[in-house]
Amino acid sequence: MKDEFSKFRKGAEHIFDSIMGFVYPPQCVVCDKLHEGNKFFLCEKCERAVDFYNDPYCFKCKNIIVSGDGKCSRCRGGGCISKIWACSAYDDFIRPLIHSFKYSGVIPAGKYLSKELADLMAKALSEKDFDMIVPVPLHPIRERRRGFNQSFFISGWLNEKLNIPVDADALIRVRRTKDQTGLNRQKRKENMCGAFRANRDMIFRDKRVILVDDVTTSGATASEAAEVLKNAGVSEIHLAVLAIAGHDLRE
Repeated sequence: MKDEFSKFRKGAEHIFDSIMGFVYPPQCVVCDKLHEGNKFFLCEKCERAVDFYNDPYCFKCKNIIVSGDGKCSRCRGGGCISKIWACSAYDDFIRPLIHSFKYSGVIPAGKYLSKELADLMAKALSEKDFDMIVPVPLHPIRERRRGFNQSFFISGWLNEKLNIPVDADALIRVRRTKDQTGLNRQKRKENMCGAFRANRDMIFRDKRVILVDDVTTSGATASEAAEVLKNAGVSEIHLAVLAIAGHDLRE
C-alpha cells in the first residue's frame, strides 16, 4: 500500500507542480493576495497566523488528554474513539487551506497540514503502537467526481512519518449519504447510519487502528466508522483529522 500510495501521490504532485509552473506570482488561498513566499498556496503573513495544536484531545468532551495512561480522566471508557489528533481548529486560516486541497486539488496544501499532524503524532506514537491507518472511504460516485479521496492522501502522508501501514480497503462505503453541511448533530448521525461495513476478508480482532478523515464536526462520520471497526473486533481507535470544526479547543 505504501508503494501504491507513493506512486499515486508523486504522480498527482508532479501534475500539480507542472500546472502551477505557469501561475506566477503565486496567490495565497487564505487572503487571496499575490505573494512571492516559499509556499505558493500560502503567504508568509498567513503562515505565521496559523495556530497549530500541541496535544491530543478527547473525542467525547474535547478536553486535552493529560493523564499518564493517555485516557481522558472525565470520559474513561466512553465511545469507540479514545482520542483525537488534529492540527488545529477549523478556523479562518485552516478552512481555506483544507478547501483548496479537498475541492480544488491543491495537493501541497493538504501535504502541509498532514505533515504538521504527523509531527504532532510522532511525538507520542511509534509504529509499534498501532497496526494500521484506515482512511474514511468516500462513496465511489463522490470519489469519481472529486477525483481522489482526501483521507487516502492524508493517510499516506501520516504513513511516511509514522511508518504505520495504510489499509484503504479495511472500510467499505456501502451507502451514499447526503452532504453533512447544514445538518444538525442528530441529522448528521441519522445520515451516516449504515454508511460503512468492514471488509469481510480482513481480520480485525485486537487490531489497533488510526482512523483518518479531513475534518470532524459532530463526530457522526467518525463514530459510525469506528463503531463498524469495533464490532469487527478492533481493540483501540484513535481519530486523526486535519481540523476540528465547531470547537476552538485553545479557549
